[in-house]
Amino acid sequence: MRSQIDTTCDTSCNAAAGLYAGVLGARWHELNPALRRFHAGGQAVHATGVFQVRHGTNWLARLATRLARLPGEGNAIPVRLTVSPHGDGEKWNRTFSTQPLLSYQTRHADGVLGEVMGLMETRLRLEVVDGALIYHPAGSVFRLGPVRIWLPGWLAPVVSAWERPIVGSNDTQVSVEVTSPLLGLLVAYAGTVTIVEEQV
Repeated sequence: MRSQIDTTCDTSCNAAAGLYAGVLGARWHELNPALRRFHAGGQAVHATGVFQVRHGTNWLARLATRLARLPGEGNAIPVRLTVSPHGDGEKWNRTFSTQPLLSYQTRHADGVLGEVMGLMETRLRLEVVDGALIYHPAGSVFRLGPVRIWLPGWLAPVVSAWERPIVGSNDTQVSVEVTSPLLGLLVAYAGTVTIVEEQV
């Protein structure tokens, strides 16, 4: 089922640059300034961090994680992130230790954020709560050339995430969890990211 959210936006919001400003609409100004800086768009943003990565205990879930080339497990994995403009959206280039994880994000007409990784696109509804950014699952789409197939709920992966500013700094706490209705937890990673002035 497609999710609908209010995309009403005043003139100043429409003028704001960046993918996330367009998706959030008037709610963009409710976002903490540190998160607005991270998601401002218009130019590449580079960040580093240290993350804990967990996998599910189900052997089928672990197999699916390997096949999808999701990050390996670890308690203190160095992470590098570059977010750069790409067409009408953004390219997210993450590296967990030496393992890359690349995705592309775009805005949909219904105000939902889409994140494409391989042949799979995850749709996410954004919410701002006390300055933090919450990502709610809004369905998954299998992409094969021009063909788009909405996956039924029992088959679609479920992505939930949040970003919260750390008071007194420009650092951001991040948490991402990917589960499957059939297999349970696939991967979860959490940590702190810091914007850097140049690529490292």
